[in-house]
Amino acid sequence: PKLQLSTSVNSKQVEVITKLKGPDKVWQDKSLGSVLFDTRNVNCLKFTLLECSGWAFFGSKTVVADTTFDLLPVIESLPFGQMSVQELSTPLGTNLQVDFEVTISSLKKGPILLSLKAGHYEQAIMPENLEKIWGPIPLPRLPPGADNWCQVASHKVVNHRGMPLFTCRLIHSLALMQSAVHVFCQDKMVAVGHLVGTDQLPIPTQVSNRLGSVTLNPRAGERAILIKNHKGDWAIVVGRWTGYRKGVPGIAGKRGARGKRGVPGSPGTLHLKIWRMDAGYMQELILSYDQKIYSMCLSGAIVDLKAGTVLIKENCDDVAETLALAFSISLLHVLCQPRPKGWEPCKSTHQAASRGTRNVATIPSEDMTFVMAAGFLMATPSNHYVRERYGEHACAGCGGGGGDVEVNDFANVDCGSIGGGDNGIGDDGAMGGGDDGA
Repeated sequence: PKLQLSTSVNSKQVEVITKLKGPDKVWQDKSLGSVLFDTRNVNCLKFTLLECSGWAFFGSKTVVADTTFDLLPVIESLPFGQMSVQELSTPLGTNLQVDFEVTISSLKKGPILLSLKAGHYEQAIMPENLEKIWGPIPLPRLPPGADNWCQVASHKVVNHRGMPLFTCRLIHSLALMQSAVHVFCQDKMVAVGHLVGTDQLPIPTQVSNRLGSVTLNPRAGERAILIKNHKGDWAIVVGRWTGYRKGVPGIAGKRGARGKRGVPGSPGTLHLKIWRMDAGYMQELILSYDQKIYSMCLSGAIVDLKAGTVLIKENCDDVAETLALAFSISLLHVLCQPRPKGWEPCKSTHQAASRGTRNVATIPSEDMTFVMAAGFLMATPSNHYVRERYGEHACAGCGGGGGDVEVNDFANVDCGSIGGGDNGIGDDGAMGGGDDGA
């Protein structure tokens, strides 16, 4: 018989540590085996009793019995930087009982992979005057008797074992022109993100140092989210859609007249500026959607919008705030991406992947876990909604603090540069940005 010891994810074997041979039932060597136990990838020790028959390459092995021991709770109970010797036993009631001693050397904090388990959106009335529901978000007041119907969803964020660590709630209110992100840990609200407008942020022409100041350019279709924690304002995220371009079909040549090459269309991408109020720096990101890259590196984390994962680095202490940031970025995608003319909530934006023999570039928003969880197909106060309802030059002011809901006309307001025709503030009949024009 042979006793094999390996690391595993639950009962699935990952790496063999050692094989103990011989008829004895007790092995007492000083060190029978060692392994780097990375809790990102494994959580158990697996013991497998093998019966060997035959000789060399012609032999066979039969599993007589196996059992696992969940080592993760033991590791998580120990302080960092200290060595520990533990005498342990596999669970009773299995077909293999093993008593063993393990020496756990100095623990080191490592990255943790979190995954989003999306919930479903539902309609609910959420009174705007109840802070225990909304958290520290200044909200306008609706007319007496008016119900604040909202689109609401709660999503779970789990670790690599599937254990829920956080709950993230998304709220969209057309009546209040407000969207919010709530992050809960054990039913306690630990981080909040919500839309802010020009009632709280200046436009670029109102500041002398545009590069070093937090501004909001409504004519460029910019939207802004303020993230808060228990200490106050943690970050401001400003997003806009850039690079959006309708394709221009080419013109075939004729006798005596040369043809004209078309201009490829582009669906554009999300351009972000993240001001960290606690750390005093700004990070600028242009997401690489055109290269089919849907992940981004933030301070302390790597977020994959399509896969729905957040890799928290070992030096990150602001986990809840980072989750609020990931959802805020996803929310800005929802609010800023152009939609087809006449698009309505709950209808897919998918269109034909090609026109004739030409491919149309698209962004797979409906396949992006974080973006869908942020409400991509829901009724939201998006740029598309504002312009469909209030006109081409309208901007959501997001007025709060007890005032009225603001939707302003910035057609004749000097807001500074709006980036030419690439900001994607106008909707098109195609999410793909038009024919490639070749």
